Amino acid sequence: MWTLLIDPAISAALTFSLAALFAASAVHKARAYREFVGVIGDYRIAPQGAAALIAPVLLAAEAAIAACLFVPALRSVAALAGAGLLIVYGGSIAFNLLRGRRDIDCGCTFGATADRLTWSLVMRNAALAGAALAAASPAGLRELGLLDFITIGVAVIAGGVFYLTAETLRVNAVKFVLAGYR
Repeated sequence: MWTLLIDPAISAALTFSLAALFAASAVHKARAYREFVGVIGDYRIAPQGAAALIAPVLLAAEAAIAACLFVPALRSVAALAGAGLLIVYGGSIAFNLLRGRRDIDCGCTFGATADRLTWSLVMRNAALAGAALAAASPAGLRELGLLDFITIGVAVIAGGVFYLTAETLRVNAVKFVLAGYR
């Protein structure tokens, strides 16, 4: 039996990008903690009143995933946990969409305005979960050189710019549809 190894530069770029995303998400939720608790309650998945117990667990999980992605011995486990959390988030969004509950705040954007639930959020979370699963894959043992480190840095920055641009376009498309410009 053979194991498929991911190139260490690709693994590092995915790992650093995911760590930045989870860290930024944890900071965002911590800064708007009351709103975050309210968003969890609005999803109506957990028993009423449980949001206050769930919020710190999710916040700690995101922060722990971000930190553990930088620890080589924990990288795969952290990436798998990140994929699992993204799947739970996407599943929660899908569950509410199937119940016809589109007008609640997703609680998942870094912008100042609330974002409503859409299937594009489910797809985004699925894509991010896929990236996390790739980051969980074992990396090859090839030594990284200067060009690799430059490539990793450029890939992380480009990935961040792509993510923020895609999010802006997605949010603007939702606003466009809500305004009646179908």
